[in-house]
Amino acid sequence: MALPRDTSISELNRFGDGNWDRTGYVDQNHDGTFPAGTDISSTRYEMYLAEIAQANGGDILDLDETGLPQCHTAGAIPDPERRVLVAAAVDCSVDPTGNTSFVAEEYVKVFMTEPVGSTGSDFDIMVEVVDTAGDGGSGALNGVYRDLVQLYR
Repeated sequence: MALPRDTSISELNRFGDGNWDRTGYVDQNHDGTFPAGTDISSTRYEMYLAEIAQANGGDILDLDETGLPQCHTAGAIPDPERRVLVAAAVDCSVDPTGNTSFVAEEYVKVFMTEPVGSTGSDFDIMVEVVDTAGDGGSGALNGVYRDLVQLYR
């Protein structure tokens, strides 16, 4: 079983609330026993890190899942942060198409919870926010940032 999406995500609701089927995931992939360092309140990112640590360089979940990117076959990549990005959080009421300029409200560290999916010309990127650059975060992102956002195709 892949890491599930938040239960509140739907066609009408693009944003989750942090609630996902932890018990079903652990029942399916870990015979009902949470991996060391995780519990019923763990995030997907915490679960992912615990599984990487538990695998100790071997297959994750005994399903020939190595944690490698889907198109990468050149061997193990030891950095579990390979699925983590720093992204600009913007006001979604502003239309970012064309030459519209806007200021990032915050910078966040996000964990890609699943491979990028596509339907036609749209690409869905499912992420879980794991830290912020602001006062409420762990401080891992503190630094100097420029408000220059570039969208790539």
